[in-house]
Amino acid sequence: MILIVVGHGTRLTRPGVLQPAPLVAARFAVILSFVLLGNHFVNGGWLGLPPIVEAAVFTPLILPPPFIVPTFLPRDSGAEITYSNNVLSLHAVVSLAVFVVHITVT
Repeated sequence: MILIVVGHGTRLTRPGVLQPAPLVAARFAVILSFVLLGNHFVNGGWLGLPPIVEAAVFTPLILPPPFIVPTFLPRDSGAEITYSNNVLSLHAVVSLAVFVVHITVT
């Protein structure tokens, strides 16, 4: 149901992608720095865990914000709902791309 709400409100046009792009890029920069730092401690030999743990740490951290967020926004704030839907959609696409690159590289 939540994915239907997000998908219905998504308007991925050029401005619809360019507007949330800085937020998604900033969020990924912060998240990827935490992931790389965390994986350094996990796979750097400090904890002695197997390499599969790197994927287990990486995967949930790159996921988009909760898809339920737009359902809690007031109905009369159409621009904010569209913006949050575009952020979620763009973040989901970038997350999939980053995950594929991560799996390919490792």
